[in-house]
Order: sequence, then C-alpha cells, then structure tokens
Amino acid sequence: MRCWHLFLRGIGAEFKEISLSVRRSENALLAIFLYMWGRI
Repeated sequence: MRCWHLFLRGIGAEFKEISLSVRRSENALLAIFLYMWGRI
C-alpha cells in the first residue's frame, strides 16, 4: 500500500508540473496574441 501511495504522490507532482507549464504556455500564447492584435 505504501508503494501505491508514493506512486500516486508522484503522479500528483507530475500533474502539478504539467499544469504549471500549461498555464505558463497559455500566458505566453495570450501575450503573443495581444501583441499581434496590437500591431494590426
């Protein structure tokens, strides 16, 4: 059971990392979009 718990914690950490990077890339895309929109 302990291994399973550690496994789930590892997945949770991975998911947190992924969601953080996704949020960062979304912000970057939004910034690029606004920049392009401002140039039109």
